[in-house]
Amino acid sequence: MTTENPNSWAAEAIRQVEGDGRHLTPTPLRPLSLSAIPDVEIYVKDESAHPTGSMKYRLVRAMFCEAIARGAIRADTPVIAATSGAVAIAAAHLMIPVPDAASIAALRWLRTAAGIEAGPATGTNFWGTCHLVARMREAGARGSIVTIIGDTADPYRNTHLDPAWMAARGLDPTPYEAEIERFARTGEWPAG
Repeated sequence: MTTENPNSWAAEAIRQVEGDGRHLTPTPLRPLSLSAIPDVEIYVKDESAHPTGSMKYRLVRAMFCEAIARGAIRADTPVIAATSGAVAIAAAHLMIPVPDAASIAALRWLRTAAGIEAGPATGTNFWGTCHLVARMREAGARGSIVTIIGDTADPYRNTHLDPAWMAARGLDPTPYEAEIERFARTGEWPAG
C-alpha cells in the first residue's frame, strides 16, 4: 500500500499526461482542391499526425486528465481501454449512409489523387464530405468544409488496401472510385 499523498500523485500524473502532448505541433490543415467545385473549399485536418496515428490521441489524453482530476483514476486504479476503432464510421453512418466499398474507394482516391495516406475512417469522412459538398453546390451555397484525416493507412495495408482481402469479402470499390473521380472532374454526385 502506498503512503503517497493522493493529491500529489494526481498532480504528477496529470503533469505527465499533459506533458506528453506539449511537444506536439498543431496538426496540419491542408486544402484539398476539387476544381469542378470552386465555390466550396475543402480542408483536411491531419489528426493522423499524432504519435498514435489516430484522432483519438487528444481525446484519450483529455479523458485521462479529467478522470485523474476528479479522482476516478488513482495510483492503484487499473485502467483497461477498450475501443472498436469505428467511432468516426458509426457517426458518419448515422447521417450519411456509406457502403464499406465506398469508404475504401474514398481512401484509395485520397491516396492516388491527393497523396493522402489514410485509413477507412478517413475514407468514410471523405465520402460524406463529397456528399455535403454536392448538397451545398445544389443549393448554390458557397463556403468551406473541414474534414479529418482520422487514421493512417499503415494498419490497413493488409486489409482495406489489399485487393485480395477486399475480394475475399466481396468488396468492390471500383464503381465508387468512378463516382468520386466523376465528382472531382464534373461536380456531379450520385443522387440519394
